[in-house]
Amino acid sequence: MISPYARAGYIDHQTLSFDAYLKFIEDDFLGSHRLDPRTDGRPDPRPDVRERSRRLGDLRKDFNFNQRPRRTLALNPGVANTPGPAPIGRPQLPPVPLGR
Repeated sequence: MISPYARAGYIDHQTLSFDAYLKFIEDDFLGSHRLDPRTDGRPDPRPDVRERSRRLGDLRKDFNFNQRPRRTLALNPGVANTPGPAPIGRPQLPPVPLGR
């Protein structure tokens, strides 16, 4: 997770999908009310409201909105990313030059 409110060092082992992001938005902005394709009056091709699935993870666990937001980390776009060692059996590609 990239956010000033993301939990530092937290590793999320939940099952997540695009529906988990919808669930997060509904939980955060709609007070956990679910947008239901059968009742909200808008066309929705989903066969059901997957945000209700018990297997689906909760993205709120990845954040701490009570913490002071961390400083933004600005990356230097002029520094080329160089690949690490290639996995065994795969050729290593040369770094891509920047600014050409």
